[in-house]
This record gives sequence, structure tokens and C-alpha cells, in this order.
Amino acid sequence: MDKLTREAQEHGEIFEAVALFKKELAEIYKGKKYNSIIKVGNFFEDTIPEHFEFEEEQIFPDILKKATINEIKLIEDLRQEHIDVLKKLDQLKKISSECSPESDRKQIDTAINFSREILQIINDHAYKEDKKLFPLLKKYGLDLE
Repeated sequence: MDKLTREAQEHGEIFEAVALFKKELAEIYKGKKYNSIIKVGNFFEDTIPEHFEFEEEQIFPDILKKATINEIKLIEDLRQEHIDVLKKLDQLKKISSECSPESDRKQIDTAINFSREILQIINDHAYKEDKKLFPLLKKYGLDLE
């Protein structure tokens, strides 16, 4: 599978997961789906680092070989966003490990709100890559493995 196809496929999976988790988080109090908070963290803990690693090692270096100053800035911004997302995922893991059906409403609300924040950040990041990074892959013909 070429790099562009892989990247697009993974982004599609991430967008679907974000949508699913947003729905589940909205239902926590109704259906006692406290494990949804843990599922958010686990899914992204399993998926995001590997996805970021692929971008950092396989995509960014190829673009940087030909990039303009503005494109270099975009890659630097995306790399910083990767760092920020990974830190937030570590925080979510800690928060979710302390959360259970016995947790008080404030603790559950904190976990839900933090989960929603991470979902929005990941969604925004993937959207930014779709709109700005994908065109660079096409521009520089970097769709070959």
C-alpha cells in the first residue's frame, strides 16, 4: 500500500473512532458506559503512536527534502501537535485508570471532558493533515512506498 493510501485509510479510521467515542461519551450517564473513557484511551494508545511514528519516519522526511519554508513550518507544527497529543493521551490514561462506576460525578465529568478534549484535538489534527499534508504528498509525488 502506498504512503498516501495508508495515511488516508488510517485517518478514516481515526475519524470513525472519534465519532463513535463522542457518541459513547454522551451516553455514559444513561447506560453506565464508564468503560467508554477507558476505551477512548486504549484505542488511541494502540493507534496514535504508531500512526505518528509512520508520519515522522516515512512522510515528513520525504516532504522536508523538497519543502518550502512554509511547508517546513507546517511539518514543525504537526510534529509539535504529535508531542502534545501523546502527552494528553498519557494524562487520559492516568485519569481513566482512576475512574469507575463508583467514582463520584465530578471525577466522571473530569474524565468525560478530558476525553472530549482529546477527541477534538485528534480530530482537528487529522483534518489539518488531510487539508495541508495530503496535498504535499501529491505535490511531491510521494505516494509510492
